Amino acid sequence: MKFWEEIKNRSSENVIDYYLDYKAYDKKFMYYDKELEQNVALELKDFIVLKVGFILKGGWDNDNNCGLYSNEIDCFDINKEEFFLRSFKWWIILKWIYNDIKEELKSKQVNLHRTLTVLMDWKVMRIALKSKAMVEIGKLLDEVDINENKIELSEFEENKFGGKTYYVPLFKKWKKITTAETTKAKELVEKLTTNEEEAKNNWPEDDDIPF
Repeated sequence: MKFWEEIKNRSSENVIDYYLDYKAYDKKFMYYDKELEQNVALELKDFIVLKVGFILKGGWDNDNNCGLYSNEIDCFDINKEEFFLRSFKWWIILKWIYNDIKEELKSKQVNLHRTLTVLMDWKVMRIALKSKAMVEIGKLLDEVDINENKIELSEFEENKFGGKTYYVPLFKKWKKITTAETTKAKELVEKLTTNEEEAKNNWPEDDDIPF
């Protein structure tokens, strides 16, 4: 059994229902449907932010012919914890704090994403935002108390790059979180925290990393 399959089998039940990526040229939030074997659009409504973090995604591992992604850093300072960048098939490609590997990440076309794990319609979703969308949501998170208020998708800002039009999602402060929603949110945060602690305990030691 591969190391990563073993980790998956040892981890607690995943509470996240959808992993959403934003497609800037299509102006859509998409998740991969395993049964349909294709990306499916999902319309964002107002939501409660359960936690925020950072993750590395994108690029391509030519040796293993698959994509790349990392563990999620659960903090606001991306240089306080190490990223483990690995291929979807097995190998860990890089392990270090962001500032020390960002140039190599560029060469591999791997992007830094801000992640929001949210509760929407009683479903848990992780939204990954990069580039200008990451910057804009960061500004809002500095202004809004996410323990008190929901966040809503407000509009799409039109931009151009290289002659192509793309759209940046802009969010805004929304309604107060209800008592029932707060209770459910706390329960989910506890489960997410437990899963994260298990994952951190299961990350490989230096001797297990093939470089």
